[in-house]
Amino acid sequence: MNRIVAINAICEDGSMLVLKVSEMTIIDRKVVEQIQKNAASGENIQEVQAQLEKVLGGDPS
Repeated sequence: MNRIVAINAICEDGSMLVLKVSEMTIIDRKVVEQIQKNAASGENIQEVQAQLEKVLGGDPS
């Protein structure tokens, strides 16, 4: 099986956007749903920030 190394997008003006997969983070759907649920509830913003930091590996701000 081939490994994805980049994703290309062509813009209206003909320019191209290249997303390097090596520099991207793939977030599981279940994790995204949990973060969205916590963010929508508005109860604990620190928990949402901690989840984003864990998934993205840095400061979510």
